[in-house]
Amino acid sequence: PAPAPVTGGVPDASSADADVTDLGAPTDDVPVDTSDVPVSDEPITDVAATTTPDTTSDSGDTTTSGDDTTPAGEDTTTADAPTTPPLKHVWLVSLTGQGYETLFDPEGQGPYLAKDLTKEGTLLSRYFGVTVGGLANGVALTSGQAPNAATRADCPAVSDVTPGTVGKDEQAAGSGCRYSTDVFSVADLLAAKTLPWRAYAGALDTAGPCPKPVDGAAFPAPRVPFLAFRTITEDAACADRITGLGRLTADLATAKTTPAFSYVVPGPCEDGSAAPCAPGTAAGLPASDAFLRRTIPAIRASAAYKDGGAIVIFGDQAPQGAPGADTSGCCDDRPWQGKDIATGGGGRTGALLLSPYAKGGTVVDAPLDHYDLLKTVALGLELQPPGYAARKEVTGFPREAWAAWKPTAAAARR
Repeated sequence: PAPAPVTGGVPDASSADADVTDLGAPTDDVPVDTSDVPVSDEPITDVAATTTPDTTSDSGDTTTSGDDTTPAGEDTTTADAPTTPPLKHVWLVSLTGQGYETLFDPEGQGPYLAKDLTKEGTLLSRYFGVTVGGLANGVALTSGQAPNAATRADCPAVSDVTPGTVGKDEQAAGSGCRYSTDVFSVADLLAAKTLPWRAYAGALDTAGPCPKPVDGAAFPAPRVPFLAFRTITEDAACADRITGLGRLTADLATAKTTPAFSYVVPGPCEDGSAAPCAPGTAAGLPASDAFLRRTIPAIRASAAYKDGGAIVIFGDQAPQGAPGADTSGCCDDRPWQGKDIATGGGGRTGALLLSPYAKGGTVVDAPLDHYDLLKTVALGLELQPPGYAARKEVTGFPREAWAAWKPTAAAARR
């Protein structure tokens, strides 16, 4: 049977003016437009009901074969309780190059995230990257596309994904790092529903907005995955949607100017990477902690965050390319997950959820990865999860991650 429509309560909006750190110059309201992405009229799976949800999560007991096939047995379960609250605004904050043991060590070099913020939200202690490479992980997180040889290498020479045939699970076959207009990301799904989105990247504060990939050249900003999609870079609105971090403060000024979906990527000097951004500069967690100290309070003080908002701070991959590199993955039941570097994971990084719907000091140890985060974002914003995020094995964040959410039978989406 078809699942019921999405319902769920949202906290009351706050009208208080936010006193936030200036991260950029004022800008005009965020424009929205439609695209050619088809919008399904089918209800969104696993998000829907009017009853109070059960607090237990799906055990995920399925049997799988060794290849990319549907789990054995028909999926006859119905979503009789929502697992993801209705979200109005989501911010994903992407750090890199740190494993869970360092990123969330309360006695380590990043105490603001590991100690202060963790007390305020839900720690997802078994969150993993899906592969090696910042571009590959970002593409997986934003579109559900599997990694390939070019994206795992951060695309040293831009080329189209070839042959690029879109098959099962919306996967584009082949290798390359520029996807055709037949491949959609969460940004395309948002635009199709006239929901505004924006990527804020520190690397673009000096490089300029929407640097387009050029054949044969190095990929312009590997940790900004939206640049890999022609549907975005060939759109006239690209320069407005993919921009520097300087615009973030102005967009947070009102709920109206705050995008429904924001992808926040600190610059190479502040993203947590152990590699210095330039000779003689500091690297690692102290700089990323400083970035979070000035950025996260600004988001949390905004009216948009207080009214159905959620922030997820995560590592895109654990340390790679050196002895002791972590290529572990979250889940053996995912048929695309293998044991070698090409099909393995990106290591355990952990993630932190902050939201009016999350209860401070909560720890959830369910195994999760970037596809689960994509599914959670899609369900919260009433979108069909794309790519591998639509698979049954990908559950999204479990209900216990949203311990402060109390949906009611009469609650409406907006």
